[in-house]
Amino acid sequence: IHESGSFKYNVEQGNAAYLAKYDGWHGRGLIQLTLKENYEAFEKVVGEDVTSTSENRDKVSKSPYAVYSAGWFWSNRNLNALSSDNDFIYITYKVNGRFNNIDDRLKNIKKGFEVLYEDCKNNKDKKTEYDFTKSKGYDEKKCSFAWGLWHDPIFTKDGCEKSKEKAIEGYQRYVDLTQSNDTTTNYYGIAKYKHFEDLVVTDKKGVKKIKVRDAALQRLKELK
Repeated sequence: IHESGSFKYNVEQGNAAYLAKYDGWHGRGLIQLTLKENYEAFEKVVGEDVTSTSENRDKVSKSPYAVYSAGWFWSNRNLNALSSDNDFIYITYKVNGRFNNIDDRLKNIKKGFEVLYEDCKNNKDKKTEYDFTKSKGYDEKKCSFAWGLWHDPIFTKDGCEKSKEKAIEGYQRYVDLTQSNDTTTNYYGIAKYKHFEDLVVTDKKGVKKIKVRDAALQRLKELK
């Protein structure tokens, strides 16, 4: 419901500059299939050219491929198992790669549970209050950093209510999951964040980089 704007859109919405970032591989279909590697993987399964031209990629936005691509994406990432565990947080991360508009997604989940379970004799234990520490995402470092970054009060991230406590939770988990010599850099474009400019290191090719662990540690210190 969220990805399709309540079933209004089969193509990612945005201005020309925003869509240009994806170089033709922007979101299409009911769960917004995005990026070249996902189109190529879907093409192998569906047996239809959805990669060679812009016109062929646009097939993913139309019937039946708008639906097929959503079903393939869901199955390919084993989201049924996560659904059985009611792991809304990790499903959001697996679909979105981050936590954009998690508040709207949660609103839709709550409404869906209200409707679907109203007269259901089973699964009455399903809850819509979610704890990050009980999610599978809690054991993934990128997911943990995203949880911190999206909830961080000083950053503007789409559709995610700010929370100092949840930001600390995410950053701390990232630190706990990594060693002091961790060299992972530039999650979510943090090298461009003015707040982290004192952490930027430029490599021999002129690429600006920030160690994610350094950014997490800095924000932890500031938030605490």
